Amino acid sequence: MKKSLTLIAVVALLVVVSVVVFAACMPSDPAKAKTKYEDAGYTVVYDDSNLGNKAVALGISALVSIEGGVTAKLVATNGSYSATVIYFEKSSDAKAYANYLKDHKDSDSTTYIKQSGKSVFAGDKEAYNFKKAE
Repeated sequence: MKKSLTLIAVVALLVVVSVVVFAACMPSDPAKAKTKYEDAGYTVVYDDSNLGNKAVALGISALVSIEGGVTAKLVATNGSYSATVIYFEKSSDAKAYANYLKDHKDSDSTTYIKQSGKSVFAGDKEAYNFKKAE
């Protein structure tokens, strides 16, 4: 009986931890991220156009060397928190850009920078967690 209660407690803990981990990451699909921000009350500017993607990729390639392109850019704000998320074709490009942002961030900056797969988030940590405005 004691072993089964311990097993149930461990399984419950794993479920809670996995929900927190998977809920806190940026969706890999830009359209889903857009919907998730809008559902949380953010105003979203979303661009996945060919011209917009080439312009963003050109700007980024002036800063770091990238092999692929950009697939979308999303800017979200709710008055209290804001975020910019750029989706790349290759995760290696996302990693290079995230590293560049981290290396060139002011020491007193509170900007949260996070690479998640092929996306790079830069903004308020609350926006990363889709927190609603207070």
